[in-house]
Amino acid sequence: HVATVGCVASMGPNLTRLLQALTREVLAVDTLCGELVTVMRRVVSEYAHAVSFASLAFLSSPEDSAEHRLAPLVLSYLKYMQRNWERIAEDCEMERLLSTVVDRRMRHIF
Repeated sequence: HVATVGCVASMGPNLTRLLQALTREVLAVDTLCGELVTVMRRVVSEYAHAVSFASLAFLSSPEDSAEHRLAPLVLSYLKYMQRNWERIAEDCEMERLLSTVVDRRMRHIF
C-alpha cells in the first residue's frame, strides 16, 4: 500500500508538467493564464483521487487507470480548450505581457 500511495503522490507533478506542455503546444502560447492553471489542477486532482482510491482498493492497474480515467479527463480538457481557445489564448497573452511589466507578487494584489 505504501508504495502505491507514493507513486500516486509523485504522479501529480508529472501529470501537471505534461498538461502544461500539451497546453502550450495546442494553444501555441508560452505563458499559461490563471484559468488554465486552475483547470489543470482540477484535472490532476480528479485523476489522483480516482487512481488513489482504485489502486489502494486493488480495483485497477495503472494501465487501466490511464485508459479509463486519465484519457477521458484529458479529452475533456482538450475539448474545453477547443471551445474556448480564442479567449484563453488572449488571456495567456495578457498574462505574458503582465509578467514582463508587473512583478509577479504585485499582480496577485490586483
